[in-house]
Amino acid sequence: SDTILFGETAAVFNFNRVARALRKLATHYLGLVLTNYFDDFPQLEAEALAESARDDLAEFFDILGWEVARQPSKDRAFAKEFEMLGVVIVLRAAAQGRVVLRNKPERVEEIGRTIAEALARGRLRPAEAASLAGRLQHLEAAFYGRCGAVALRAVRQRAAEGGGQGALEGGLSTALRWLASFLPAARPRELLLFDGRRPVVVLTDGACEEEAKPGKRPRTLVTVGAVLADGTAPELFFEMVIPEPVAESW
Repeated sequence: SDTILFGETAAVFNFNRVARALRKLATHYLGLVLTNYFDDFPQLEAEALAESARDDLAEFFDILGWEVARQPSKDRAFAKEFEMLGVVIVLRAAAQGRVVLRNKPERVEEIGRTIAEALARGRLRPAEAASLAGRLQHLEAAFYGRCGAVALRAVRQRAAEGGGQGALEGGLSTALRWLASFLPAARPRELLLFDGRRPVVVLTDGACEEEAKPGKRPRTLVTVGAVLADGTAPELFFEMVIPEPVAESW
């Protein structure tokens, strides 16, 4: 067969091993700057060498007998602003040390329509929630970090329910309304290449434990804490016990 049967056991894993080997060969022997995500091979190059690098990679695949997409929608020319794996990367200010990552406008609009339809119907079925959670996960990983994690958790919980009409309840409805207002207004992510400032590291943790004392009924003890460090001393930290009424409301 000339194709990989992706329904077979470990087919995707084995394909990724081959794709990674191709990437390693191209970077090591040809000195190309590229990576891969499954069968996508995004490539980066200085403007003066762009045409040569593109031709080198195409000939590399031809020599090894790999057929690659040649249509313009797949085999795109180098540009200072381009789309890679659903993310728009802007390199116009890269020489000044600034790279901008932003979402595809149509992706945000598509998610917005899904949320608006769910709010108008007053329900979000588990299958719909699973699809929405997957798209939101991509946005969280690429752009927003932990911002929106609480709302995403509510969508995932609905996806895990496995049946029913999916009526919107208070927490999920609030999460969808927050997402509908946040996504269109969220700023693109900026990467500062020459920023010499130390990063600020925030470590958080929480615990939920049963506390038993002689002669008293067991109670649930919920605690949270955090440490903030930026390379200077002393680090800032806090710890606290969550009041029972607050913990019970969760």
